[in-house]
Amino acid sequence: MLPEYEQIYREILQRVRNREFNAIKQATTELPYEVDRFQELEEEAFITYKPILDGVRIAYLASLRITKAGRDYLADLNHQAVEFQGDFECYQLLKQIEEGRKVFTPATNKPDDVQAFQEIAERLLYIGKRGWTRGVVPAKATGYGTWHFISVEISGGLTESGRRFVRQVEARLGQEVPGAADTAEALLSYGSLEATRAWRKAVERVASDPDGAITAARSLLETLLKDILTRKQVTFPSSADLKKLFRLATDGVELVEGTKQFSSGLQSVLDGVQLVRNNAGDAHGRSDGMPTPVALARLVVTTAGALARFLVDTLR
Repeated sequence: MLPEYEQIYREILQRVRNREFNAIKQATTELPYEVDRFQELEEEAFITYKPILDGVRIAYLASLRITKAGRDYLADLNHQAVEFQGDFECYQLLKQIEEGRKVFTPATNKPDDVQAFQEIAERLLYIGKRGWTRGVVPAKATGYGTWHFISVEISGGLTESGRRFVRQVEARLGQEVPGAADTAEALLSYGSLEATRAWRKAVERVASDPDGAITAARSLLETLLKDILTRKQVTFPSSADLKKLFRLATDGVELVEGTKQFSSGLQSVLDGVQLVRNNAGDAHGRSDGMPTPVALARLVVTTAGALARFLVDTLR
């Protein structure tokens, strides 16, 4: 339920904490997928490890340890997982209400189904208390030695806050931005942790904070281009804009065989991202006081993500 790369980190840290990485030995071309993430976690001071090279083989021995910072980070991720599971269950119920469902009842009158429905009923009451929908009316009956919910009726639809909550959860699921998980995976595989973080922020803020999403999208491209240049050992001025960084990163590289216009077109895309960010992003604030449309934020973030994925695939 977490963004994909955080789920990977969570699983690795849990395994390190439980000391499940004792004497892993394989050819470097066959190393477990998660081993590629060790360096990223070490850079964040979440783990310590000592790789031992032996010809073409590598061993990650029992010296692999999780630090206090890593334990705190893991606890936070576990908390997010539990919290988001509850949010997701509310989201599923709200989507059913949005689609017109008015009555919720147990699947059957069997004790197990009635018992399972009690949690659903409690979740619906919670939704009503949060003001995400109107007119939540529960009904109870006695049986099996106790009072229990037998139905919950919804007389109203979603409120504005309920629709906002649905959009926020969909953004976290990546539904607001096509290919969000694939782009995150590509950035992680490339090894750019900061760019991955910027991408996460951009995706999660599309629905709830369009201005912040646009700013994060611009940061994604700037961070990635600087990362590419650093790896190529190309110097660049700290004040360079996106177009300048792009020209330096792609200097001598034919992005599409036989056409220079393609490169010019990508530079125009960068111009557009920069312009929208200056006019609508939260880094400068909007002068007209008007809210930034979610559709505009979605377009900018999707475009930035597609371009970032292209750069990673082309310039790695």
